[in-house]
Amino acid sequence: MRIRIVGTGRAVPAERLTTRALEAKLSLAEGALEAVTGVVERYVCSAESQIDLACAAAALALADAGVEPGAVDLIIGGCGVPYQPLPATAPLGMQRLGMADGAAAAFD
Repeated sequence: MRIRIVGTGRAVPAERLTTRALEAKLSLAEGALEAVTGVVERYVCSAESQIDLACAAAALALADAGVEPGAVDLIIGGCGVPYQPLPATAPLGMQRLGMADGAAAAFD
């Protein structure tokens, strides 16, 4: 069996939250969080869902590879927090990409 990664894509939420703003919101001393975590800013999902971001990244990966969604054999989803128990995120993303049910294996 041959496996290849032929394209990559990434998507992040539109909203950014600086550590300084988070410290102010939590009434913490300026620099306290950054000193402990080393994080200067992070992305925050307000409007986008996991599936929105996954599909945006997948569309970029497909474009990068020059591949149509129907040519994909397997979709693997990886999320720190599941969107919902069933169906998993990967099959929902597959559906949103316009792929027919069962056209590819899909799991998280």
